[in-house]
Amino acid sequence: MGLVSVGVTAESTTRIDTHVHPRDWEVVYYTSGEGVNQVGSHRVAFRPGTIICQPPGVPHREESLRGFTNIFAIVEDFEEAAAEVPVYEDTNGDFHRILYQLHSEYHMKRPNWERLCECLLDVLRQYLIAWNNSGWREPQVERLKQLLAAHMTHSGFRISDALAAIPLADDYLRRRFKHATGQTPMEYLIELRLSHAKQLLQMSRENGMSVKHVGHLSGFADPYYFSRIFKRRMGVSPTAWVRCQAQHT
Repeated sequence: MGLVSVGVTAESTTRIDTHVHPRDWEVVYYTSGEGVNQVGSHRVAFRPGTIICQPPGVPHREESLRGFTNIFAIVEDFEEAAAEVPVYEDTNGDFHRILYQLHSEYHMKRPNWERLCECLLDVLRQYLIAWNNSGWREPQVERLKQLLAAHMTHSGFRISDALAAIPLADDYLRRRFKHATGQTPMEYLIELRLSHAKQLLQMSRENGMSVKHVGHLSGFADPYYFSRIFKRRMGVSPTAWVRCQAQHT
């Protein structure tokens, strides 16, 4: 993706007439409102957080009963396109924050702005690649994964709280999560915590952090449960694992 320009529709509008970009893609991120984007023969509904990648040479127009705003980037190529009209959902706003920063750098023209824009654009590209390869058609699953990651070190965190924050029936969301990841939400959370614990255990060789403290910092309220689940997954106790790591460095 090579950046051509970045713009913003800051004032709410109900319609953008049919237009076309002969050689470039237009990546549109909707920041407010709901409506329909007609891209060639495709009618794509949008809402805040929807990203629509409009191919070159294809006429498109947008309509909304109550108005909408967006940020858009014109790019030279989009080799990662996984569909004729790729559509994504930015469930936690990461893409929006980076795109907004790209818009700022492009127009402020600070020193080294071209390199900054190139790097920011590549980050956006990597998000699209990740979504293409990780089941981006399941935005609720992605949202649950984000909530689990955000709270993995909180020992009092309950998965039921994360499920309640997503507008789907709990049992249905659990099934969709298992289908997409191969794990239950609890299994996924435990893997996150164990991965974090291993990083802390490696550091403990230098800072003297106890296994009990590592377990606490990794979200395990019970140190005995932490040691038991660690040994079950890794084959050795946390203390033995640290010794093995020391022998191989």
